[in-house]
Amino acid sequence: MAKQVILERDGIAKPSYVGFSWTVFFFGAWVPLIRGRYLDALVMFMVSIIAAYFTYGAGSLIFDIILSFFYNKYATEQMLKEGYYPVDEMSAFLLKQHDIYFKNRD
Repeated sequence: MAKQVILERDGIAKPSYVGFSWTVFFFGAWVPLIRGRYLDALVMFMVSIIAAYFTYGAGSLIFDIILSFFYNKYATEQMLKEGYYPVDEMSAFLLKQHDIYFKNRD
């Protein structure tokens, strides 16, 4: 189950998640597209199409299942690299609990 963390940059707070991504499990590459992560969406669509082509459709499902375990952590790490930081202690605790390391707000 994914848990929400709040990340902030330049006074703008955005939610992010850690843990298993049910949204990626059910909706696949549409998730990063809706969240505004267009390059991630493009890569996921391309890999899904290639995987589906060579496995008669099953590869896309397998790709989505595998990606469900990793996407939230990946997206959160990308936001931290873009300069976001956790707003509160609970968000920082959840990030550390999921082995996601970040710079303090200095």
